[in-house]
Amino acid sequence: MTLHQINKAQYPASIERDWQLSLQNGDSILLFESGVLRTLKSTPILSAQTADQLKEQSTKQSITLFVREIDVKAHGLKVDESIYQIIDDNQWLELTAECDRIISW
Repeated sequence: MTLHQINKAQYPASIERDWQLSLQNGDSILLFESGVLRTLKSTPILSAQTADQLKEQSTKQSITLFVREIDVKAHGLKVDESIYQIIDDNQWLELTAECDRIISW
């Protein structure tokens, strides 16, 4: 299992394509720092289609979506806990120990 760490609300198109195409069944995605803005349906930076695509892809490929609690709070967000698992820093450490590979995009 690979943990994909996403810390930006949006990357250049080529990187967006690369990280999304690299997802495999059973992988996990951690959204942290400004990456948590991807949990929103629509922002000036992120289109609703992109947020919905991430949710759809996670369901199709059995990908677990995590968000870092401190960043969610820092951005004043409410996260749909039926889609995203909110984790603290200790849980993040445990998650990294469980994964075979970690990719920070």
